[in-house]
Amino acid sequence: MRRGRNVSTEFLSIYDLRVESVEVLLRALRDDNGDPSALRSAADRLKAESSRLVGTVGRRYRDFAELLGAIQMLMRWAQGVRAGKSDSDRFLRAARQRAADVEAGSPPFDDHVALSGRIRAVEAVHEVDGVLKHALEISLPLPLFCRPNEERPRAQRQENTSDEPAVAVVSFEVDDQALEGVVTIEPGINHDLSVSVALSRWPEGATALVLEVFSVEKPQTYELPRFVFRRANGHRGQVLTARGRLRITVPQTLRSRPMEFSYGAHFESKEESIPLQIEGQRRFELRSHDPRRNPITGYRQVDERLMELCSEIRKHPGIPDSEIAGFLLIMSILGGLAARSLQDATFTGSWSEERFQAFVKQELRRDPRVAAEVEEHSHAGGGIVDLSFKLMRIELKVEPKKSITVSDAAAYRSQTTQYVAASDRRLGIIAILDTSLKRVAPHSVANDIALVEVPPTGEGAHPVLLGVVVLRGNLARPSDLS
Repeated sequence: MRRGRNVSTEFLSIYDLRVESVEVLLRALRDDNGDPSALRSAADRLKAESSRLVGTVGRRYRDFAELLGAIQMLMRWAQGVRAGKSDSDRFLRAARQRAADVEAGSPPFDDHVALSGRIRAVEAVHEVDGVLKHALEISLPLPLFCRPNEERPRAQRQENTSDEPAVAVVSFEVDDQALEGVVTIEPGINHDLSVSVALSRWPEGATALVLEVFSVEKPQTYELPRFVFRRANGHRGQVLTARGRLRITVPQTLRSRPMEFSYGAHFESKEESIPLQIEGQRRFELRSHDPRRNPITGYRQVDERLMELCSEIRKHPGIPDSEIAGFLLIMSILGGLAARSLQDATFTGSWSEERFQAFVKQELRRDPRVAAEVEEHSHAGGGIVDLSFKLMRIELKVEPKKSITVSDAAAYRSQTTQYVAASDRRLGIIAILDTSLKRVAPHSVANDIALVEVPPTGEGAHPVLLGVVVLRGNLARPSDLS
């Protein structure tokens, strides 16, 4: 398109962002890994720019930007699955929720509804390409119907925009990693907190944009930066970035809830207050853990993984703290055993499920926190459970033929789910002993600990959550691997 003088700057900026988003989607189709951060950036800036579009045109551009945000979550999920990361499903859940939010606010026959439904229906990685292609087929009207722009006289511009707030879309990173979900950091040391603000416009009279933190936590327990952006020639659609220091001064226990923080934003002005609408990542959660001062199992990777599982569980409402506490206690014992099995080659030779059950029972009863309350062969759901702790059902399996991963626990989840549901619980545990003959070195123990969500059959919003621990036996001698 030739850029003549009669074409508005709003049209050009929004049109360019629309083209950019198409180019990012095309690159993602050509490359299985794609670049979620590039799509997220394009989506954030398109959403900020589209705040100046009025009526149905503005809504369609904002909905499209939201769906692009959902798609970049799908891309992160696909990358995590390919990399074998057990917590990747959180990106899939986030993508589905964002798509559902768009669908709820769109007319029934809007083509965004069809794209939203396709995003929510994704269950396998290969289906992401179909979503990308569908997004490329979405048609949007030309962004011609804009609010008054900077080419109009100042008095007229102030009159027309005084009641329309500027929009700031905010996102954060900790140590150059996206601040998504609950992030665990080490207390007592400085971390980098970066912020990106996609600003729709810089209002007349505003001298600075200020971001300040708010929290119910005690002020002495944290240090978070105050971000100040000075006026930079009043450009529209600019993306402002800054970096400060973050420090959490106290460690937390495994069961404690994450620390919650929110950032508010306002313009500084010598005159009356200037309205500002802040969107995006205004709130985030942090958990502080120092494995040296507050060890859970004595194995750093296991401790970090258990804290991640705790954060995942708390995303699901309706699970009592007492049930979560019992679950984490048993998982910590089994996780520590999984780490020791790698360190000491604990499981050698042939193991039956009966022998494995007797071994795990002894391990649990050695721990004074659970000893007397460990039960064997309890009845639940018409069957006999291997082990239980305060109605926390623990199913034990042995796999002698092939090397397995946590995803292989899907073969046993139905049985365990029935035990859990019949016990009026939402949490259960599957421990699998892999005694297959090893010809390669084992990977990190963190990969052998996971949380599996079992969705309800039919309608419902309360899944069963199963902790999975894989223990490695019959390890190869290190000298045989060289």
